[in-house]
Amino acid sequence: MDVVAVAHSLATFSEKSFPVDIDGICLDLKVAGKRPTIWVSKNLRLERKRFTIAHEVGHVVIPWHFGTILDEIDAKPKKTTSEYFEWEGEANRFAAELLMPSVWADDICRRSTHLRDAMHVIAQRAEVSLRAAALRVLRLGPPGYLVAAARNDVIEWTGRTKGTRSHGPNEGELVSTIDMPACEEPQILRYNQTSYLWWKERGSIKPPRRAPSEGWRTILSEMLQLVPEEKSEQIRRQINAIVGYAIGKEPKGSPVDVIYARAVASLQNRSSADMHLSMLLSHPKFDDYVLSRVYERSQAA
Repeated sequence: MDVVAVAHSLATFSEKSFPVDIDGICLDLKVAGKRPTIWVSKNLRLERKRFTIAHEVGHVVIPWHFGTILDEIDAKPKKTTSEYFEWEGEANRFAAELLMPSVWADDICRRSTHLRDAMHVIAQRAEVSLRAAALRVLRLGPPGYLVAAARNDVIEWTGRTKGTRSHGPNEGELVSTIDMPACEEPQILRYNQTSYLWWKERGSIKPPRRAPSEGWRTILSEMLQLVPEEKSEQIRRQINAIVGYAIGKEPKGSPVDVIYARAVASLQNRSSADMHLSMLLSHPKFDDYVLSRVYERSQAA
């Protein structure tokens, strides 16, 4: 895709040295009698420059984007400028489709043995950054994949494909402390100082032991003794909903390894602002509660 030629065909295009840290500017959008102008920073890396140009073309093409727009592509949304960031999101999606068309990128995802490889292929062929390719893969790839980007052993951002059951690590977490029991070992791609870690959920996980002798209702009642009485019933419902919903995705009588994988995925990196719920999720007997429910469903007729 010759994105520079596209920009020249739709606007007056040039590269500039900006005195401030911005990626690009669109001027005179939808102004009667004036041709739009696109300026892009000449200091950007090739991959980022291509995406920025495509982004600015999006502002020119999308009918309701008007006026003058200053762009910092990676800027995070702020509540006070919601319309601006809506436009930025729309321009980003336009740029992604222009440089990495859905049909083409989806075919690469389907042909790849792992989404880490799909990200790499898309980045190389479309001449976009690994981050842009990763975001495209997350949007189009099959369920069951998670990704995290890290610099200096610190997670900067994470994502997962639609339909993925488990949660990834948190931003700011150290790579060395990550625990992903629901997933296979990560496939890693390193570029400059950034590492892209891709995980694939396991389809089955062997439980660590047989079902406990106590039933899951008894185990849960015992754990709930640590919770104030007025919160007990609420926490009971929450715990049962989290685990019950996950294992309920598999029919009764399914292999125990498959049901257990569902449970592990639903609990991976799950956090809660509720102190009491978090306390039960980390309770020494919580694993027994999960195992009891898993075996019960597997053995049900």
